[in-house]
Amino acid sequence: MNHITQPILLLVTCSVWACSSLGGGGGGAENLPNRGIVPYDRLGTPDSDAPEFVIESDDPGALIYVEPHAIHTEDGEIALFVEARVPAETTGHIVRCVLDDSLQCQEVKPALMPTEGDDGAWLNQRVGAPSVVSLDDGSWLMAFAFGQGDGIGLAVSLDGQDFVLQALPLLEPSGSYEASGIDSPSLVQTATGYRLYYEAKDDDGVTRILFADADEALSFERMGVALDIGTGCDDVSGQPETCWDANGVGSPEVRVATTAADRTVYRLFYTGYGAAGFNVGFGGSWDGERFERFVYNPVIGTEAVERQPTNLRLQDRYLLLFEERTSNTIRGIAAAINDAPTPSEQF
Repeated sequence: MNHITQPILLLVTCSVWACSSLGGGGGGAENLPNRGIVPYDRLGTPDSDAPEFVIESDDPGALIYVEPHAIHTEDGEIALFVEARVPAETTGHIVRCVLDDSLQCQEVKPALMPTEGDDGAWLNQRVGAPSVVSLDDGSWLMAFAFGQGDGIGLAVSLDGQDFVLQALPLLEPSGSYEASGIDSPSLVQTATGYRLYYEAKDDDGVTRILFADADEALSFERMGVALDIGTGCDDVSGQPETCWDANGVGSPEVRVATTAADRTVYRLFYTGYGAAGFNVGFGGSWDGERFERFVYNPVIGTEAVERQPTNLRLQDRYLLLFEERTSNTIRGIAAAINDAPTPSEQF
């Protein structure tokens, strides 16, 4: 896979999410604002000297790396938190590394392990799908999934390296949309506290992205559906067709960004599930409550199967990391760069 879906230049008026994503490609498009949705160039392709993966397992049958989350540190480095999962035992823990200049993991270390015994007995099988927030006072919060859809927990750290489990979960499954479990949290700060996005699975196995709000005390109240399964799609001729994400949406990652006009926008990268498998999509929202899909989803090509995205701004570039598979084999966490001119959103 050499690169990821290229933008299409529109000759007619289009929505804010479509037009504002254009950049590069000639014809004057290089002067348009680029939101870092497309295009992305996959790093580590066969014609490149760069390593193929940011992090990969020596033995995928014994250990796999999934559910990445990247964050800037105070020192200007990129810290990557990843779930290290043992597939045969459905167990897992969270590891941390710092990416070097070639975007490779250095010194992979444990960040959060499952607990045993009465203290935290609800958490004794798997911790994974980390989402980390760095606070102004220097402390760190980590939302994570535990068990097999059993809930979402919280851990705290003074240095962003060693995290301590908090006694009670943030959320446990409740209601019909969550009947088969919740997973893959994305924690963000808001003006009044925190918002938690997460994947919820119903009795039919359909996943949706829900959200809950909390004040500074981190006591969350469910607010509803942020992104539902794909419906109402048309093909290039305008005829109805089944949406690429009609079977479910999940593994959300939301970044709160500032536009060139100094307006707050919520950026959502997510996994969409359909008849052809799964891929990565993008959605945007002004209020973070209801997201509008990017009109050219999915945003990644189809030579491999990608999901579980995480997105960062790197000076004048955008970085996208994601789990990459070939058939049923999880190969590792891959990276792609959007280096089109005129980047327009800061986060």
